[in-house]
Amino acid sequence: MDRNTKKLRALVLALMAGAALAACTNSSRTAIGPSSRPPITGSSADSSSPSSACSNESPAPIEPPVPIESNPPGDIPDTIQYPTYSPKGASFSVIHPEGWARTIGPGSKVSFTQDLFAMSVSWSPATAAPTVATAKATDVPRLRCTEPAFRLESVQQVKLPAGSSVLIRFQENSASNSVTGKQSRLEVFRYELFRGGTEVVLTQAAPVNSDTVDSWKKIREGIKWK
Repeated sequence: MDRNTKKLRALVLALMAGAALAACTNSSRTAIGPSSRPPITGSSADSSSPSSACSNESPAPIEPPVPIESNPPGDIPDTIQYPTYSPKGASFSVIHPEGWARTIGPGSKVSFTQDLFAMSVSWSPATAAPTVATAKATDVPRLRCTEPAFRLESVQQVKLPAGSSVLIRFQENSASNSVTGKQSRLEVFRYELFRGGTEVVLTQAAPVNSDTVDSWKKIREGIKWK
């Protein structure tokens, strides 16, 4: 084999190697593209594709988790009262912290907020009760798509006075403060209940490390079916 032939063969091999490297690079970029979210450790949803869950949703912007504060702002006073709220036409009632701002809608949903603390209740027709399996297969991928810097903590079956419930516990970033632009890391508890063809979802959110144990317990145990 003469010198020119050896040079030509070496050039061809180099071009082939470069093409293979480019293909691998493009494949990696596709796998971790804009629709990806932090991995969900310990959940069957680790292997699910968020793109399908996001097809009918408005994806949250990609952002890293903000640092957790050791002394988060605000608190829920122990002396606060909890009046009952009964959504018109709904088959249940809930209690909420008195004085929190109430927002109705969109759809069958009502929210109560105070600074970084929030609770919401939504309801919709359903043909079967939620399970841990359906939560991992459907709800977790959707939350991963729509909640900023979503990170799953656990999915489990829990018992409430209103009946069996699926609890999805996760963390996310709050919206940016309109004045300072600051965000807080929130811990969220999402309870899914079912009765008589209606699924009710109670969501409670507060800064991580906030003292909300008693308040959240009172609210989730205050759900009643009519």
